[in-house]
Amino acid sequence: MNRNNKQLDLSSLINQGVTEASAGNHQNAQSIFKQVLKIEPNNETALLWMGWLNIGNVEAVSYLERLLANNPNHDVARAYLTQARARSLGTGSLTSGSTFWQRAYKGEAAKATTNASSVVPFLGEFLMRQGFITFKQLQHAVKYHEECSLVGDDRPIGQILVALGYLTREQLEQGLKMQKEQYYRYKAS
Repeated sequence: MNRNNKQLDLSSLINQGVTEASAGNHQNAQSIFKQVLKIEPNNETALLWMGWLNIGNVEAVSYLERLLANNPNHDVARAYLTQARARSLGTGSLTSGSTFWQRAYKGEAAKATTNASSVVPFLGEFLMRQGFITFKQLQHAVKYHEECSLVGDDRPIGQILVALGYLTREQLEQGLKMQKEQYYRYKAS
């Protein structure tokens, strides 16, 4: 297939995907955008749409990080990534494929640090780093959170930690306040 035909096919597929997404047919749209990504794995439009269509899902983080790896100045992708991370309720950084999870699983969680140039970690990781909970408690809470999500219980990870007795409500509020302060320090730098 020559370059012009490939671009025409991609353009047609992208238009179909946008039409499906706009009509609320998210599964169809995702299927179409996955076709685009098979043809052109780093297509920014398809990656952005996949991020948006999966915004409450850990997958969104992966799509958006992929887009930003190729175009770090993409402001919309950066905004969606912030939303995706917030909506994944802390489980995104702790899925089995993430760097943090791999380090932590190997017993190196204590080595994971936040420096001035990195973003504020997800709440569960933040609480662990601050000494509110242990790694084992966080592992259990994340697993329980994922199980709850499967049956429609979408409580945030902080509420799960309280429900499991790993944190008091006051400790959660203190941790959230500390995380928020760290976020504002990061934004100011």
